[in-house]
Amino acid sequence: MDYATIRNGLVSELYQHLQVPVVPTDTTQPKPPYPFVSYKFTTLYRSDAAVLTRSLVENVEPEDPEEPTEPVEPTEPIEPTEPVEPTEPVEPTEPEEPTEPTEPTEPMEPEDSTEPTEPEEPFFEYDIQYTLKEQPQMVLSVSTYSLDEAEAYGLAIQVQDWFKLHGYRYLKEKNLIVVNTTTLQDRSILIVDNFEKRIGFDVTLRTVHEQKARIESIEAYVLEGEKA
Repeated sequence: MDYATIRNGLVSELYQHLQVPVVPTDTTQPKPPYPFVSYKFTTLYRSDAAVLTRSLVENVEPEDPEEPTEPVEPTEPIEPTEPVEPTEPVEPTEPEEPTEPTEPTEPMEPEDSTEPTEPEEPFFEYDIQYTLKEQPQMVLSVSTYSLDEAEAYGLAIQVQDWFKLHGYRYLKEKNLIVVNTTTLQDRSILIVDNFEKRIGFDVTLRTVHEQKARIESIEAYVLEGEKA
């Protein structure tokens, strides 16, 4: 789960749909002109529906890259040789007398070696892989700003509609599902001698997060007091 990718995608798509500034709620930058929208992730990761599975994966020893071979220089053509004259037939030799059979030697006793021998196969065929899958939830707080109450409410409804319908396909492609949206709330505040109209709501999103850990198989073990 990449928070920066999720945040940047939401801001970009909301701006294209609303055509008004979409800024972070907590910022030191100057306030944009009205109307505008602000956002803040009040809950970024709330673990839910964690499932741990174990599986066997094939253990393949990585192959060393082959070194490039030097090109072979072409050899000179071989000149034809002169024909060889036939030789005279060889007279048969007398058969040798049979030798006396030798006595069998005693078998050699194997040497006692305390060093463990190397295994024929340095790698097992399979390793164990653990996979942890979660469906964490995140809560996004959205507010709209205006000096006119009707404009602030109208903009808040457009943002909420985007999460419910217009932006649903985009969010699904990014592995995000809208779980629910809360009712619109009045968050207006008094600034000097005028009220800044703020209408807000919260959106709960769900995504998928996966972790994998691979554990090598135990090829050999030695018990105390025994030889390997």
